[in-house]
Amino acid sequence: YLGIEGNRTNAAAWRLLGLAQFEARQLDSAERSLGTAAQLAPRDPEVWNGLGLIHVARRRFADARKAFAYVIELAPAHAPARRNLAVLTHQHLGDPAGALTQYRAYLALQPAPPDHAQVQALVTALEKQLAPPPAATNRPPVM
Repeated sequence: YLGIEGNRTNAAAWRLLGLAQFEARQLDSAERSLGTAAQLAPRDPEVWNGLGLIHVARRRFADARKAFAYVIELAPAHAPARRNLAVLTHQHLGDPAGALTQYRAYLALQPAPPDHAQVQALVTALEKQLAPPPAATNRPPVM
């Protein structure tokens, strides 16, 4: 474990290990490592964002939502967690209105996220999807 055995209280090392394990799709190991990091540094946004990603990969969407929301509570300008929460809400929780709120919060971040244009296009599509249908008129056609 990258020399972690000699320093089991190094939260940053556990976080880095867990994120590397996640990238390697070693979900069990990643969850254990990030869980240890969370115990050692319970207010580290990167740890909780990583745990949220693991929850998504394991289809534990309620847990993922809690993890991403906690990151945003800790660090409101944490762009990855804001985007992850928006995508989770849109694609996995089936809540387009909630997703729209999250995407808008993501787009409001400064500096602007690098994928601003793509996310803005998605927001526009969601706004159209959620817009009420035009009101029908009961007037006869004008001749």
